[in-house]
Amino acid sequence: MKICSYCRKEKELGSFNINRNTADGLSTRCRACLREYYVANLEKKRAYKRAYQAANREKVSEWSKKHYAAKKEVMIRDRPPLTENKTKAIKEPKQQRAPTQELPLIIRTRESVAWHLAQKCNRAPSWADRTEIRAIYIECHRIQSDTGIRHWVKHIVPLHGELETGLHVAGNLHIVSKKQGGDHHVSDANKRARDNSYARLRREENPHPQRKAANEYYRRNLGASRERVSWRQALGINRVPPWVDRRAIRDIYLECERLNTETGIRHVVSHIVPLMGKTVSGLHVAHNLEIIPAPGSPPSI
Repeated sequence: MKICSYCRKEKELGSFNINRNTADGLSTRCRACLREYYVANLEKKRAYKRAYQAANREKVSEWSKKHYAAKKEVMIRDRPPLTENKTKAIKEPKQQRAPTQELPLIIRTRESVAWHLAQKCNRAPSWADRTEIRAIYIECHRIQSDTGIRHWVKHIVPLHGELETGLHVAGNLHIVSKKQGGDHHVSDANKRARDNSYARLRREENPHPQRKAANEYYRRNLGASRERVSWRQALGINRVPPWVDRRAIRDIYLECERLNTETGIRHVVSHIVPLMGKTVSGLHVAHNLEIIPAPGSPPSI
């Protein structure tokens, strides 16, 4: 057991950080007090650090180089020895496939766009062979160059089907021309242009729809919204225990909003024991909350 020099409470040794500069090898303050001090003086510490670095650039740079060199030596010294397989891989590197930069730009673009769109909708499995997929796009470009007819690479089973969905793999791709029903891309392009123009008009009429909807929801649900704000603030300073009953806390905020509506006098929910007190700090729990008239409100009759 050890007594904290800040809060004067006797706590377990596990509640103190390691500090080799002290006699017992532990910090004089407990972790809770150190955290509270760090949160209260965060901006002050950042300003001091920026000012020190600006005034001692050469010293900081020299220390960083020495620290990196020492860390690099430790990493090389403690690195485990290479196994037989890794040594063989280093001596005999695998034969790399041809880089994609040798392909024409139009093939790289179409294949990359299709691959990223399939990844975005989770239709590109990890076992898919992208080399085979790229070969199909190369063949499509060759046929189009030889015949002069526009061709596309199409999915046999659509990625967004009504009854079933396919995957973006080589076995689910085939080449179609305009005569075989490949002109569906034109209608899709027209549909995308129409949707984009409609979305543009909506943005011009209502430039911030989500912000307005959020503000309207906040005004309609003041009690629940204020409870969420206070909950997040208490979480940020570690004042929410794991056994807290959040439903009871929400009921107190709803009761406060009911009093505001019925009496016409503004009330607020306050902590009986402050969360950031000088000598003791309370918790964000139901029995530490009370409803009081807001400062500056007229007294009730």
